[in-house]
Amino acid sequence: MATPKIEVSLPHNGTLLLSLFRRDDSPALDVALPLAELYSEGADGAARQLGKKILQTLAIWHGAAFAAPPFPAAPADDQRPPGNFEAALILFDLSLQQQTAQHVAAIEALLRQAQADGQMVQQEDFLLETWPALRARLDACANT
Repeated sequence: MATPKIEVSLPHNGTLLLSLFRRDDSPALDVALPLAELYSEGADGAARQLGKKILQTLAIWHGAAFAAPPFPAAPADDQRPPGNFEAALILFDLSLQQQTAQHVAAIEALLRQAQADGQMVQQEDFLLETWPALRARLDACANT
């Protein structure tokens, strides 16, 4: 299968894992989504959240395929800007693409705001475990 690509799995009890592969020779960026948080708005809400995260990521990587989608646009009231957590992930992906650490402060500010807004109640492990590793990866990009 061609990259970039996304793999979805359930490696841990209660956690859905999105593994984002930019290139075949690069390690995956893993994003853990606790099922309890994903289903906090029911099955339909979970489907919307998961679909939105996947489509936003694919749209960043495969922009041309999403330029003129072969499906109708969502109703205007459903089109809202991404939350702070999603914005941080988008900015992180942009940082990886540009091989820069210049957006780290903005990413951290978005994550803090997402936490303050209650967007990350179930994602404390992201702040404590995942983000430091991702930040180290960005810092390594800047030092190469």
